[in-house]
Amino acid sequence: SIGKFLRSLLSTLLHYREFSTRAKIFNQFRKKYLNVSKATFYNPNEIKGYDIYISGSDQVWNFEVTNFDDTFFLKFCSEKCKKISYAASIGRDKLSIEEKKFVKKYIDNFDYISVRESSAKKILEQLTSKPVEKVLDPTFLAENTIWDKFISENSVKGKYIFVYSVGPIENIMEVAEKIGKKLGLKIYYIAGKKIKSKYDHERLNKVSPQEFLTLIKQATFVVTNSFHGTVFSVIFNKNFITIPHKKSGARMIELLELLYLNNRIIKDEEEIDEDFEIQVDYRNTNYILDIEKKKSLDYLKRAIKAKIE
Repeated sequence: SIGKFLRSLLSTLLHYREFSTRAKIFNQFRKKYLNVSKATFYNPNEIKGYDIYISGSDQVWNFEVTNFDDTFFLKFCSEKCKKISYAASIGRDKLSIEEKKFVKKYIDNFDYISVRESSAKKILEQLTSKPVEKVLDPTFLAENTIWDKFISENSVKGKYIFVYSVGPIENIMEVAEKIGKKLGLKIYYIAGKKIKSKYDHERLNKVSPQEFLTLIKQATFVVTNSFHGTVFSVIFNKNFITIPHKKSGARMIELLELLYLNNRIIKDEEEIDEDFEIQVDYRNTNYILDIEKKKSLDYLKRAIKAKIE
């Protein structure tokens, strides 16, 4: 809408320097670590000459994000190439009638279909006769030693609580403050805006991917409402709390239920009582994660190697 556009434009102008610096940092990371093609495609019809196309992951099928862009359903691909979805996320547990019609129109375009949420699997199974598999977020597929290579010198010294927020932060900060008071720790956070508080907080901006990983890895405790904030907390076996998004929290809840970490999900600071368990026992979680990781890798390898009938 015009209103949203104007608000977005105003925000961009107000925070241009911060956005520009962040973009520069991320581009430097991509050039240094990611093996991508020299060509950049701005029109899907220009994408030609590949044997396999994979759509994924994250919220590629969340229409609030993609605005019904059929590129993410690989409409541009010729029938000769293989089309795979890996851990595609809808981001919500319900679709409108219009969204269901759109998915039904394009979902059979895929030779192999996988999603990351049970709710998405259930939705798609009603819209296609093809098998739909549930797999792990690809972040989990890498060995931990790969992530450890990106750990850099931490700008934060000593013990601390790290808060990573996507969207509104007030509720999350209230939880972090209660844990911070309990543990006697300062809070460092990444969020869209600065929080005014009587507590000892420090907002971090212009954070690189390496610094982001380092902040989670070396934190004493992590509080987040982000799916990938949750994922990396699990990967690094951190003590953490997840406060799921009201709209897109299903994927966080399902992940933590799968790993028997339901007790890391809370709604507000009232759930942090005297009996609250700070320490997370990862023995069973890591065992389950190894099994699920193998299943997910087997699916991906099978889909890539299979011949198209």
